[in-house]
Amino acid sequence: MKPTLPDPIFPMTHIPNQYWYEQVRSRGEFCRFIPTGFSYNDHDFAAATGYVLAASAGLARAQNPTEVDRCLTNAIGEVQTAIWHHHADEHGRHSSALDLSMFQAFMAALTRRAAQTTLDSYKAGHPSWRDSWALLHGLTAVLPPGPAERAEKLREGLVTELGDDATGALPAWCGTPPTPCGQIRWARDGYGGRLALFIETSDPITGRQAVYLIDFDAASTGTLVQAGEHPSLAAATAAWKAALPHAEGVTEPTPVTDGNQIAFLDYVHDPVHRTGPEQVEAIMTEFWRAQRRMADAIAWLGVDGITGPIRRDLTEPCETGGDIAAFAIWLDHHGARYSPEDIAWFVEFWTRYATPGSQRCVAPERVEGRRSSGFFWDHTDAVLEQVLAMLPLWTRYCAERDNLLVRLTTKAMAALPATIDDLDIPEHKRRHC
Repeated sequence: MKPTLPDPIFPMTHIPNQYWYEQVRSRGEFCRFIPTGFSYNDHDFAAATGYVLAASAGLARAQNPTEVDRCLTNAIGEVQTAIWHHHADEHGRHSSALDLSMFQAFMAALTRRAAQTTLDSYKAGHPSWRDSWALLHGLTAVLPPGPAERAEKLREGLVTELGDDATGALPAWCGTPPTPCGQIRWARDGYGGRLALFIETSDPITGRQAVYLIDFDAASTGTLVQAGEHPSLAAATAAWKAALPHAEGVTEPTPVTDGNQIAFLDYVHDPVHRTGPEQVEAIMTEFWRAQRRMADAIAWLGVDGITGPIRRDLTEPCETGGDIAAFAIWLDHHGARYSPEDIAWFVEFWTRYATPGSQRCVAPERVEGRRSSGFFWDHTDAVLEQVLAMLPLWTRYCAERDNLLVRLTTKAMAALPATIDDLDIPEHKRRHC
């Protein structure tokens, strides 16, 4: 029988509310008084970890890795969805407390509780210790490398306590995830702002094959849009295409042959801040499994000599030397006179925060994403006027260089802001001089 999800799932009593944040921010004291992170203890997650333990009843009788994978992914997803909603209702979806550290702390608490429950139940002679033991094994298979390694250390530490019972309680495959096999493919939309990875996986016991989809938005929010398992490549491709805002120019999935094609993977790690209410359940459910599948895929590609992505701080200017020179030539050819310094400044300004490979993306969602994220805040009107003047030229340059379809170019040009008022800058974030 499925357990009832506790309410509230997470007390959050020690975290200031969103009103407090806004008051501090309005006084100009935000950096001084708001801590860089919040401290959590296992007691904060008692209801959440208890629910996952209850949902894991009978897990020791699972028949294959896929059953364990689904059970834990769904239970953890329900809890994280509830935590997200509770926090959003109480403190505001964009408060500084709603970050990756909260969910990392929850997972650490769950891992420790699974280990402690196993030991306590075993010493008490209660047969339920096998289920929490299976849960601990399952976490090593579902979680990405860092958290999985911590779960593995706790599991190894319990082996001494459990003795011979540790090896005989569960089948040998327990703790083994569905693994990549065959091809790993990628695809992109016409703008190059929506990127997808298709990972073929196989259950090592049943041989059941599936395709895991990673759908990343590099155009606007820079985060995970959807992730999940599908029965075939065709089904995964259809699910991805159905979610795209622009149907023109979409590529079909092709095998990954270069690490640059999957450079976006290193930024699919913190979808919390930018997850909307309509996406939260799907994203929170796949939150950890998506990262594990990506790590396994990168390792699988490494066997073929394809190196994984190299992380870059998105707050720093990206490599734009080639575009700066090419854009300068394009401007000169089209009779637009700008100094080399202005050209370099604009390219570096506009491509900041762009994930690798998406610097020249001109999708309408890029402008909208930057408008809604505060990208244009705290700049003088003179700076913004120059951005508005050069943005149409940059859009046309990118469209020509990347052979963008005419319909997509037209959409991109139509979406550009014409005046500073179109940037939706709050008055207190506007600098007129």
